[in-house]
Amino acid sequence: MYLFDIEELLASLKLLSNNNSQGEYYLTDVIGILKSQGKKLGALPIDFQETLGVNSRGELAIAEEIMRKRIIFKGCCTALITPFDKAGNVNYFKLKELIEFQIASNTNAIIILGTTGEASTITEPERIKIIKFCVNQVNGRIPVIVGTGSNSTEKAIFFTKQAEDLGADGALIVSPYYNKTTQKGLIEHYKLIAKSTKLPIIIYNVPSRTGLNILPETVLKLTKIKNIVG
Repeated sequence: MYLFDIEELLASLKLLSNNNSQGEYYLTDVIGILKSQGKKLGALPIDFQETLGVNSRGELAIAEEIMRKRIIFKGCCTALITPFDKAGNVNYFKLKELIEFQIASNTNAIIILGTTGEASTITEPERIKIIKFCVNQVNGRIPVIVGTGSNSTEKAIFFTKQAEDLGADGALIVSPYYNKTTQKGLIEHYKLIAKSTKLPIIIYNVPSRTGLNILPETVLKLTKIKNIVG
């Protein structure tokens, strides 16, 4: 099982090929690669070489990346709220109910401390306790993805390492908000975070809240980083 769905990959490559005969022939080779789980492709048309970043010998560099990135997150992933009681404390009884309801409803993963989880207003002790509680409650039944983003690269690295140490399965990292960095700055931000952790990372793009859009070209560059998976 791999990160990229075969049908989605084929659909994307068909668009790239502009429906020319060379492209269609190439797609049949892609099916063979994916099903055999690991063989390299031979020479490709020049337009594919330029678009997909193959090496000078005409081998498809991205094929090896596809083979290395197994499926970690798939299907429906629910972003949980952080429930509070009337006194303003985290209501762990209700949080347990929410987790068990999601698992019973066959959700494929849960996200905690995302936008819906009010991560930006959670205190440091609350953050640690929430992550520990959720990881322990889920107990490996489905992946637990923790929101670890910040407009400070240093703080995002700290949050991500913290989530990794506490047993999270992945990190959801929002783009830096308020600061309005450049696209190049975004790449450097995510590169540094990815380098600091072994956790798989999901890029979270929500321009209405951050004031900054992560452009498709930027995402394409970031996907070349091994542990950025979504």
